[in-house]
Amino acid sequence: MSAIIFSIKRILLIPLVLPIYLVIKIRHILFNLEILLSEKPEEIRTIAVGNLSFGGTGKTPMVQLLIQLLSSEYQIAVLSRGYGRTTKGFRIVEPEDDYQDVGDEPLLIKQNFPDVPVAVCEDRLEGIRKLKGMYPDLNLIILDDALQHRKVHPDVSVLLTTWDKPYFSDCLFPAGTLRDLKERAKNVDVTVITKTPADASIQRKKALQSIHSKYSGSPVFFCTFINTIAALPHPTHQKVAVVSTIANPDQMVQSVRLLGFCVKKIYRFKDHQTIDPAKWIEILEYCMRFNLFCIVTQKEKVKLPKELYQAYRHLIGILEIEFVIENKTEFINIIKKKLMQ
Repeated sequence: MSAIIFSIKRILLIPLVLPIYLVIKIRHILFNLEILLSEKPEEIRTIAVGNLSFGGTGKTPMVQLLIQLLSSEYQIAVLSRGYGRTTKGFRIVEPEDDYQDVGDEPLLIKQNFPDVPVAVCEDRLEGIRKLKGMYPDLNLIILDDALQHRKVHPDVSVLLTTWDKPYFSDCLFPAGTLRDLKERAKNVDVTVITKTPADASIQRKKALQSIHSKYSGSPVFFCTFINTIAALPHPTHQKVAVVSTIANPDQMVQSVRLLGFCVKKIYRFKDHQTIDPAKWIEILEYCMRFNLFCIVTQKEKVKLPKELYQAYRHLIGILEIEFVIENKTEFINIIKKKLMQ
């Protein structure tokens, strides 16, 4: 019944899609005709990581994986818009920054890779120039969430989409979750289908590759998320509360349950939403009162005030995600080859 209702809602929203489609289509035509200009930065390589939908595909884990795989051969920096931050313009991210000043995901990347320069800037070209000026030895910048930012023509484009809702089975907003056109997939160099189940069948993978080939000639790689929770006792029957500020909280809740925890309470916030300190106290006091552990991802961890984390850390478990790509060697070799062209 719910599937029927969803289909009816999608049909009713189709008239609202047309003006959005036209605006996006005209913008791409203007770039393709070079009426709007796209610039390829000189003397430095760039990788754009992004998606066609509104978040939840694993861009931050992919950026971190690329840092791990390429840092032995390149001097890397990361450039992000810093979505949700209260500041404007170019800014270097420091590990001790407040996430509201730089954005939660750039701060998370910086804390995980303190030796890698991380910056935020709405204008990616300006950000690239300033990073290169500040760090003359840089030879690679990873552009987080940059597939829609066509003013920069990257050396490599990596498209992320999910197993449960691949871009080619989705619709443009508001009828679906796409923020860009499916045809944009033909311009990317690599496509990664994230959140692939560990027991995914070969037949299903081939079917997804076949549908993708109608939109893009880019090779497809499948990626599984391996989840662990740090600093908690054995999960058998352990009762927990889950706090989520990510685009797909259901995926997080399912991961926690699969690890053996019993989810008794779910706090759902919008993607990137700020959590007021008073709300954190309310959540953590609730967990104490009902003998629950509080499960967060690293994204929520950077939003938790340090003094509250220290005071309640015995209650807090952090859901950590490891990005595991099938045929990883082939994946990174394709990227390296493109970077050397």
